[in-house]
Amino acid sequence: MSISLEIQSLVRNELSLRADPVKAPKMQQYVKSPLPFYGVQSAGQKEVWRLARQKFPKLSWENYAESVKTLWFQAKHHEEKYIALYLLNGYPLHRVPEAMPLYETLLVSCWNWDLLDGIAGGSVGRLLLKDPTLESWLVKWSQSDNFWMRRAAIIGQLSLKEHTNAGLLFGFCEKMAHEKEFFIRKAIGWALRQYARTDPVAVKTFVEKMGDRLSGLSRREALKHLT
Repeated sequence: MSISLEIQSLVRNELSLRADPVKAPKMQQYVKSPLPFYGVQSAGQKEVWRLARQKFPKLSWENYAESVKTLWFQAKHHEEKYIALYLLNGYPLHRVPEAMPLYETLLVSCWNWDLLDGIAGGSVGRLLLKDPTLESWLVKWSQSDNFWMRRAAIIGQLSLKEHTNAGLLFGFCEKMAHEKEFFIRKAIGWALRQYARTDPVAVKTFVEKMGDRLSGLSRREALKHLT
C-alpha cells in the first residue's frame, strides 16, 4: 500500500472512531457541504492529525503532495479535507515555491469559505513570507472568472502584517469593490481590517478615498476596530 493510502486509511479509521452522528448533520448544514460529516469537531480532528504526523514524521515531496491530494480529492466525508489541510501545513520543509501549484490545485476545487480560507489565508501567506516574488500568483488569481479564486487573492496576505504588500492589497480591493458577491465584499473588509492592525492610517486613508465605491459591508468590516 502506498504512503498516501496508508495515511488515508489511518485518517478514515480514526475519524470513524470519533464520529458523532448527532453533530454530523449540524456541521454539514453550517458549511453547506455536499459531503457528509463524521461529526468530529476541531479537537478530535487535531488528535487524528497528530496520530498521522507521529506515524509519518517525514515525507518525501512526492509522498507529501500525493497524500494531500488523496485525502482532499478522494474525501468521502468533509473532515477528511480538514485533515488534508493539517497535512498541507504540517511539513514546513515542503513550504517551498514548488508548493504553490499544489495550493492552486486545491483552491480551484473549493466550494466554500471554510476550505478556501485555510489555504489562502494560511498556507499561501506562510509561503509568501519566505518568497515575496510569489505574489504573482495572487495577481493571476485576482483575474480569475472564479470568484473564490478572486477571494483567495484578496486574503492571500491576511497574516503578513508588516510584510504585507499594501499596494497590491489596496489594488485588489479597489479592482473588486464594485462586485456584488457577498464573499468578495466580506473578504475586502476582512483583509483591510487585518491590515489596519498594522497600519490603521493607511487603511483609513484608503477607505476614505474609495468613498461610496466601497460597499457598506466592506467599509464596516474594514473600520470595525478603528471607530
